[in-house]
Amino acid sequence: MKAMQLFACVMVVAIASGVPPAQASFVLSTEGTSTLGGLQFHDGDLVEYNPDTDVATMIFSESLFSNDEEITAAHVLDDGTILISTRGSARLGGLNFRSGDIVRYDPILDSATLLFDHDLFDDDERIDAAYLMDNGHIILSTSGWAKIDGTWFEDGDLVEFDPNSETVSIFLDEDLFASGADIDAASIMDNGHVLLSTTRSERLGGLQFSKGDLIEYDRINDVATLYFDDANMDGDRQLNAATAMRGADAVPEPASLVLVGLGLVGMGVAWRRQKK
Repeated sequence: MKAMQLFACVMVVAIASGVPPAQASFVLSTEGTSTLGGLQFHDGDLVEYNPDTDVATMIFSESLFSNDEEITAAHVLDDGTILISTRGSARLGGLNFRSGDIVRYDPILDSATLLFDHDLFDDDERIDAAYLMDNGHIILSTSGWAKIDGTWFEDGDLVEFDPNSETVSIFLDEDLFASGADIDAASIMDNGHVLLSTTRSERLGGLQFSKGDLIEYDRINDVATLYFDDANMDGDRQLNAATAMRGADAVPEPASLVLVGLGLVGMGVAWRRQKK
């Protein structure tokens, strides 16, 4: 029985500590047709890629648009809805929208609502990155210089948009890059780091990286690490969107540990009965 108790303790500790840790899967879209993890997809698709298994799965098909469209920004939220911006005017889930708009799409209901109106810009702009924060603010980047409510920002900046005041503030400054980057994909990770990609080779936080790479950037310590190497994809592809999936490498919730514990207790009971 002591051996059984020791086994149960070891199992619970191993699960609670998350050993071995798994790299979080992430969602991406690319410019043009690409192949990753055995899956070929187009610039209007969104796929989830698991680096541990090297498997890619389609989670949004460009066939849902009324016409062929290119996704330029996307964020998959915890509730399964998706933030989407496109290169040109599009129709999705019964909603017509334009380049520079951000819509929130519900794949269960096949319905879309406007989250950010491109009229907030002083001129026509294309959105290159979009991420909805828990407080309702939107982190975004544009394909060129842009202005909202009198505040100018560049294509390598990430700005935080407050929908209540309709104002922006700089979240990440383009000057941090070695040569004035153009961000083409970005999201915020659970640990507060920024996951991003640029349209050309760049240097940030001591790391030299290429177009198509995803890097994880720690703004506090100004340190960047390679998160995804574009060598995993066929061709020389630019990323149009990227979102780290939340909780993929998280420690199991207490309820999960309770279930595991009950299972181990059951094993112990069965073992005692066999001994009798």
